[in-house]
Amino acid sequence: MQLAVPYKDRKHWIEIKKVLPKVKNEFILAVNQEGMEGVVRHRDFETIRSLLLRTFNRNLKRPVDNIYFESFFYD
Repeated sequence: MQLAVPYKDRKHWIEIKKVLPKVKNEFILAVNQEGMEGVVRHRDFETIRSLLLRTFNRNLKRPVDNIYFESFFYD
């Protein structure tokens, strides 16, 4: 999965880059929880987007308003 995350300014971009490893880890753990595999398999992008936004915003001082999927591959 490749995402585009709009940021407000350079400082916001630096903050996003700093928390990205933690966000990735939390998202992977969440996807491995029971019931989430079906969400990913059926490409329920709204649920995935919501989970990602919550994960980003839980780790950021200044929240992001949206994220965009640039690519998505699930095997």
